[in-house]
Amino acid sequence: RERVVMCAPSQLEPVTERFARALVGLRGRPMETVSRACCLLNACVARMHARRAALFVLSEMRWLRHAEPQLPLQGIAPLHSVISLLKLASQQHDALVGASPGAEAGSVWNALGGLLRDRTLAAAAPALAALPQVLAEEAVAFLATSANAVVQVETSHPSNCVQLLQALRCEGAAMMQLHFDSRSRLSKGSRLALYLDAECTQQIVCCEGDDLASCESLWVPASCVWLHYQCEQNREHAWGFKMRAATVRWAAARESALLSMPHGSGWELLQLLCDETPDVFYRPEVLGNLLRYLQHGRAPYKERVCQVLLSVLPRLPLRAVAFEWRGFQTLERQVAWHEALARQNRNTGGALLPAASQTMLDLLVELRAKMQACEVRAWESSLPYMDDVAELSDLSKWLLAPHLSRCPRASMRAALRAVSMPTADARWFDSWSLQLDETLVSYVDRLTQHGGTPSLDMRPAALSTLRGEHAHAMAKLAATDTRARCLRFALLQRFNSLLLKLMPLVHTAHAAHAEETEGEAGADGPAA
Repeated sequence: RERVVMCAPSQLEPVTERFARALVGLRGRPMETVSRACCLLNACVARMHARRAALFVLSEMRWLRHAEPQLPLQGIAPLHSVISLLKLASQQHDALVGASPGAEAGSVWNALGGLLRDRTLAAAAPALAALPQVLAEEAVAFLATSANAVVQVETSHPSNCVQLLQALRCEGAAMMQLHFDSRSRLSKGSRLALYLDAECTQQIVCCEGDDLASCESLWVPASCVWLHYQCEQNREHAWGFKMRAATVRWAAARESALLSMPHGSGWELLQLLCDETPDVFYRPEVLGNLLRYLQHGRAPYKERVCQVLLSVLPRLPLRAVAFEWRGFQTLERQVAWHEALARQNRNTGGALLPAASQTMLDLLVELRAKMQACEVRAWESSLPYMDDVAELSDLSKWLLAPHLSRCPRASMRAALRAVSMPTADARWFDSWSLQLDETLVSYVDRLTQHGGTPSLDMRPAALSTLRGEHAHAMAKLAATDTRARCLRFALLQRFNSLLLKLMPLVHTAHAAHAEETEGEAGADGPAA
């Protein structure tokens, strides 16, 4: 108060100027305009507080049912209002004082997870009974929009000498992902640059020659980028490039436009439904939309959809779901096409299938096995390596967790022939562990270092007697049954032979749980 009294009126800064420094649009505006802006900002903050309070109530429904006085759940707002709140809150920036980054998004997922997990809520609040189905429809709509929001540009293969300036535009995108094909190679002296403007003054990245491999995927906060490509010679017959632009997040100028769009976090929504209410994926219309997304030529992130289907497949009642499962056979054409391309480019470093095709092959293998287990007639595969991939998948699961699966018959027959045994007793491996596999492989490595015979060509019978100083260091291995030791090594040889043969095809990017394996976790299993 003393400072205000001592300050001369001429020294006070006008309110309009004070606001103008924070909001440039208010510079030079009269006081009435500044007052209206303050009222508008206060109303926005009040709505944000109200949404936060509503999210808190939705995330604490279990506790509120036992509160005094008890909350009347029958009075919950209609389901479309709840979905609108979740959409608005998930996109709202944390402008509240004291809010931590990502607080609103975290509240949304906490509320959704609580509503889906609360099994008694549907009976107490009929308005929320259809929440899983509505969320599945939102996720499917997101996939349909994502599949069509993709543009692509590529050179001839190999690249011609050309100068190219082309725009890649994803209408309505707030964020784009630019992905280069793994086969992309530029000739010496060639130059590829990305810009935010047609005048090529705002550069994003520039690649020359082998630099293209370091920028395989880029995220750009824009709806349009300009690609400038120059190639003056291609004596080395470089492949050129192929680039795909996909929308990661959409922009909405108004909240009404945001409400008319699918939920912006569709992938997180799919994973939440998979974790909390997997039975929503048993609906034929949901399965049909997921299959159509996988069939779409330019749909991005197909591996994510395959991962969701692989997660729900073990509990999926195939015979009870009225769906034409043979429709998944159409995915074999994509796998075969990518396998042919990989075979052509093995000498140029592009030997592996894309992650989408690898997980798609995992899905086909697991689905065919599930159909056979449920006595549903599977289709006749057109892939010549399907039986070998299925054997590798089953053998991987058995080696990692023998108590949850069975050794495939083809692998056991091959191993029995290698050790000259007519039959085997399953009880031999009851106490076998992965640590024993590691010890066995370590012992074989020491033998092959001195003998020069590759481990895949070594006779399993050579392990019937452990020799020399190596035996003393491996007491646990020496205590095992001789027949079990030889047969186990023959099975490991079979595993490694299949893995070596099928390496470009199988999915080895993630370790999988044995009870929900995605197929060939060979890189994480035992190897000789």
